[in-house]
Amino acid sequence: ANPTIENNVFDGNRTPIQINTLLPTISGNTFNSNNYNGVYVVGLSLPEGQTSMVWKEAGIPYIVNTLTLAPGLTLQIEPGVVIKFLSSGRLNIEGIFEVSGTTTKKIIFTSIQDDEYGGDTNNDGANTQPAAGQWNFISFSASSANSILNNIIVRYGGWYNASFKSGAIKIENTDVAISNSLFENNLVAGLELENSTTTIINTIFRNHRAQYGYAAENSMGIWVKNATPILTSTTFNNNYYGIYIENDTYKCPDLSSAIFGEGENANSTNVSPLSCAP
Repeated sequence: ANPTIENNVFDGNRTPIQINTLLPTISGNTFNSNNYNGVYVVGLSLPEGQTSMVWKEAGIPYIVNTLTLAPGLTLQIEPGVVIKFLSSGRLNIEGIFEVSGTTTKKIIFTSIQDDEYGGDTNNDGANTQPAAGQWNFISFSASSANSILNNIIVRYGGWYNASFKSGAIKIENTDVAISNSLFENNLVAGLELENSTTTIINTIFRNHRAQYGYAAENSMGIWVKNATPILTSTTFNNNYYGIYIENDTYKCPDLSSAIFGEGENANSTNVSPLSCAP
């Protein structure tokens, strides 16, 4: 079933709309004084016989805690959708994730405390502010090949503890096509690549400077771990590390088309190790 929710007023609820299997069409609604002014997604299951789902622009953000897209399923995100993560929120992508915004309707992945996109979703005025590391990550595994991230903005993600750390987007043992996007203000890294030849085209990584952990480690635009990303017209501005490479024997990716900021946009270190710098 695909119900329609239109022109209603939701006032004084904890979560005004909560979805799991049903995929409603949502438009023209008013949300006042709710704990979360958004659509709270608690699962990514589908009715028997269906293998794909679409998150449509609803006029309010989708709210995510922890979700897994199972192998064999496809999740499409329409242009203009805003997805906000609760503290420790994450998306584990084991199916195909088709995320393609437009120049004027980017698709946003951000913190529940970020009021710049999608409004005051946690309904607390200016009492809380967004910061790097307020949600965990979106991870892609071997079964998520052919996923697309186009015209997206990723901000305030990334995660670490005593034994594990991750960039806001983590791609491992697969390739994802990334284009026309912006990664900013994430903890650890905007993008983490391991055993991957992901293509990155016309994308900006900026303001990854937050320190984390007892040793006060520095954040990175892209964290490369035994990976050979293919970069075209990719820009790095005001990061501590633009690109941090941990490849065996320091095999260097081709960075000849990378663009590194200067002056107020300069990175503390463009490329580490320096032997990989173009």
